[in-house]
Order: sequence, then C-alpha cells, then structure tokens
Amino acid sequence: MKIPLAIVFILTLCFHMVASPFFDGGVRYQFTGDMKRVSLSHTKISNDNHQGSTGTIKVSLWAMDHPYEGGQMDGFRVASYTLEGLKAGYWWNDMTKTLNATLPQWSDYYYMAMTVEEYFTEGYRITDWVNFADAVYLEKPAPPTPPKLNISMEGPYRWQTHPSEGKIEIDTGKITHNRNGHTGSLRIAVWATQNRYNGGQINGYVLGYVQKESLQKGMMYPHIDAYVRYKAPPSGRYYVTMTLSEFDGNAYVIRDYFTYDDTFNF
Repeated sequence: MKIPLAIVFILTLCFHMVASPFFDGGVRYQFTGDMKRVSLSHTKISNDNHQGSTGTIKVSLWAMDHPYEGGQMDGFRVASYTLEGLKAGYWWNDMTKTLNATLPQWSDYYYMAMTVEEYFTEGYRITDWVNFADAVYLEKPAPPTPPKLNISMEGPYRWQTHPSEGKIEIDTGKITHNRNGHTGSLRIAVWATQNRYNGGQINGYVLGYVQKESLQKGMMYPHIDAYVRYKAPPSGRYYVTMTLSEFDGNAYVIRDYFTYDDTFNF
C-alpha cells in the first residue's frame, strides 16, 4: 500500500555526529500533496569546534536505495539550501525552508536522509546526517496536459552534425498554424538533454537552431532544411529533442516538439 503523498517524517533510525557543523536536535521534512515542493526543518545546527569557523553549510534531503552509512553519498539529492558558515560556538536555530522538490526518475520506494555539508577547498563534505525510519514511495507528478496546439511542427525529423565544419543540418516537415492573426517569430532548435524531454521547461544544451519569420494568417512553411552553426555538448550520451518555439514578446516558448526514443553519443 502506498504511503499518502503528503509525507511528514521526524522519527529516525540513527543519528550520526561526525564533526562540526552538526544537527543539534530534531530534523523533519514534509512534501506537499503534489510532491512538487518539500519543507526541510531543523531544530538547531551547531558548531562546537572552538578552534575556528566552519565553511559555507549546505542542508540536503536525499533519496537512496539503502540507508546512508557515511562516506561517498550514493543517492539522489531531492532538495537543498545553503547557510553562511558558523563561528566557533555559534549555531543556526529553528529553521524551515520550503523548496522545489526534484524527484528521482523512477517512481519507487526510497530511504530518506537529511545531511549537513561543509564547504572545503575540494568541495562540500558531509559532516553529519540523519536517516529517516521507513522507506517511502516517491512518485513524480504527471506532466501537465499540453495546451491545444495552434502552432505545430510535422515530421519527418532529421538532424546531422558536421563537427569538422562546426555545422548542424536541421530538417523537418511543414510548420502550420490556425491563428486568426500572425504568429511571433519562430525558432526550430535541436537539444541534447540528460533526461528524456516530455514537455514543460527544457534543460539541456542547444546544438543549433533555425530562425524563421512569423507566419501570417493562412500561411505555412512547407519544409525546413537548414545548415547552421553547431555547438557540441559536453562528452556523453544524451536524449535529443527538436523543438518549435514562438517568441511571445518576452521569450521563446515551446509550442511543439519531437523527442527521439534512443540516446546519442557526443
């Protein structure tokens, strides 16, 4: 049986005091009913190291396949926030932060932990943590229902990079609209993303794009085939998405898209 989506946990399996800074009292987290936001709370974070101040402090909530036992963290960071470092003998008292929650890709049961990290020259290092008692079911919210399209892009969809020339070829079928008036200016872009794009805000690397003038009422672009500047993403495997965006007066907004099923190596 699934645990209700609005989740609150205070009870812990174990409390590890590794070094300063550390949790000095209870900790707690609570998801909103739609799992899009989470509140992180602590009674106190202290620095009892009288030899000096800490570095910048980060508080994080993690989802893991097994309880955290110290060392390298093998988990998914759901939310985090930073605090200024603490002078010797000082503390951060009774704080709650409500943050956007980023859930793991797969809906499943996860063990949860909250950590305190301190910034050193080589990066952040976990100095204390709390494991929460029971595994909980984390289910990503369904993507929002896309609005009815009044600007659309049709296949076939094709792209081909030419790294030696610094170019990418972008090829699509027709672009149409059913507006009573004209559209904004249009942009057809090829994106590389670490996660499969399914609508909404896109996060990734633009490999290249084609800029087109706005379409007047009753007009269309029967075919797009362009050879434009190419910018390679960092080396790795990525999902690739072709987007059709319209300028709405402030920014380009995605109106239609196509995502390939397979990943590609760059």
